[in-house]
Amino acid sequence: MKEAHDENGFVRPGISGMSESGSSVATSELNEYEDHPTRPFSKICTRYESHKSAVYAVVFNPYQEHDEVPIFATCGSNMVNFYECHISEDGRHDSFTLVQSVRDKASDENFYTCTWCFDPTSPNSPHLLAAGGEYGFIRVIGASNGEDLACLRGHGNYINELRTSPVNSMLLASSSKDCTIRLWNIRFDQCLAILGGINGHLDQVLSIDWSPDGCLIASCSMDHTIRVWDLDVENLNDRIKNTMKLVATVKPRRKWVFDYDCQLREEMAEYNAKRAKELEEKRKRQNGDERTNGAENGSASSASSETSRKAPSADDDNNDMLKKKTKDDPNKPLAFDEKPARQTPIMITSPVAKTDDLHIDYIDWIRFYGEYMISKGSDGMLKIFRFGNFGEENFLKNCLKPETSVIRLAELDLPDTNIWFLRTELDPLNKWLPVGNKGGSIYFWRLDKGIPHREADFVLPIVYMTIRHIGWDPLGRVMIAVADGGSITLVRRRFKHEKVDERGAAVRYRHKGTSKGEGTGKEWKTMKNGKRRRMMNSEEAESGVEMKQEVDEDDRSTTTATDSTMHTDD
Repeated sequence: MKEAHDENGFVRPGISGMSESGSSVATSELNEYEDHPTRPFSKICTRYESHKSAVYAVVFNPYQEHDEVPIFATCGSNMVNFYECHISEDGRHDSFTLVQSVRDKASDENFYTCTWCFDPTSPNSPHLLAAGGEYGFIRVIGASNGEDLACLRGHGNYINELRTSPVNSMLLASSSKDCTIRLWNIRFDQCLAILGGINGHLDQVLSIDWSPDGCLIASCSMDHTIRVWDLDVENLNDRIKNTMKLVATVKPRRKWVFDYDCQLREEMAEYNAKRAKELEEKRKRQNGDERTNGAENGSASSASSETSRKAPSADDDNNDMLKKKTKDDPNKPLAFDEKPARQTPIMITSPVAKTDDLHIDYIDWIRFYGEYMISKGSDGMLKIFRFGNFGEENFLKNCLKPETSVIRLAELDLPDTNIWFLRTELDPLNKWLPVGNKGGSIYFWRLDKGIPHREADFVLPIVYMTIRHIGWDPLGRVMIAVADGGSITLVRRRFKHEKVDERGAAVRYRHKGTSKGEGTGKEWKTMKNGKRRRMMNSEEAESGVEMKQEVDEDDRSTTTATDSTMHTDD
């Protein structure tokens, strides 16, 4: 499977196995199936984390191979948990298990957001998770061992959201209550750039997102505004490029890592050859001067000893790699354990576009959707829009004044969402937009059938608590919804060819003979244990099929979470 990577060799997050043409090889098989017309999604199981507090974020690892067991992480209270999501072909055995848990030493810390990163130069754990919250620090955690690898300091208040660049797996952006957005390289503890200031947000920035090409960042805030920031700044690009000069000391794990490793080795070889040539010329000049007056000052012996030394060669291992950067070598690539000289962060004080006409309350979520954007406010509305006027393809044409014109494509009603900090993610297959509400239901809008309707196309109740965030498997097969009370719910996508019952669960048959029943009846009877069993219709009775599917009277019933690490409510 061929990985998608940029010119620097960094994998692009999203769907694993993305081809060069931009189409997903791994998801093409799923796109061949049409979603179920009446039950496109169904709840599989619900579990609870031991801290019993709200779980604010869930995110799948987008840097895995498509045939690996999906890994997702959640953050809530002062804990970050890693899970394996086991996905079966028919959906009857879908589940997720806790792999490891990382707890912050500060008991009053509260993590609000997390994002995956990938460091191809890391010798131990290339898969990294960055998490931030109430303390204003960004912790970089190794997914393989839970080790703290870095702590990024710079924000002066809560961190509301972290997002990894789609073109650089080591570059992330953070939004904070201090009204700023900051850019970071996970390998260095110094902020690269600050987006904010005199023309920035006037209240805390609640959500951010990168454009697909990584050149723009959209942000929304409590000040009821949405702003777009242009990162195509010459000094910022140079700063980011300099922080990427790393020595790849890790054994290549994939083809794109190998390409990146080879590129770095070629740069080091070129540098060493140039440096060796300069030193050799310098020694020749010194030897020439010493031959002229060496007999007079008695320096002939030192000259002979100097020439007897071996000149540096590009073939020598670690030649000049582990030496510290000096003032006369400003372009030398950094070694694995080196850090660049501390520099003042680049200030970007003016956005290229802004608007305050879309929502009348806090705007707590925003995402790019092609050339459009989707925003959600605590006013119970979702807006699909883009900046610019009709007929304009690029709203960045006027760099002297921010663009304020907005074209509204659709407005969607989201009931029972008069609170803020409710977020979601778009379907990797670009078919659905799911959003949770305060009542514990997920509202789905279809995006691939033209302009979506104002009312939701499908509603799935899953819990009795406020749903805080929804994350997708990179292949779009399942989603995870996290909520208050430590609730984590697994939701499965259903296709048209699947047999599902009234609540969307897969129908299970036990065959008697060779014929297979179709299960078209809808008659039920109540059992002694309080559950309901569907009775066979005449066609099923003749075919010799016995129904084994049982469902509870109340699918959303929950029980009190215990002190154990996980509690299951299937």
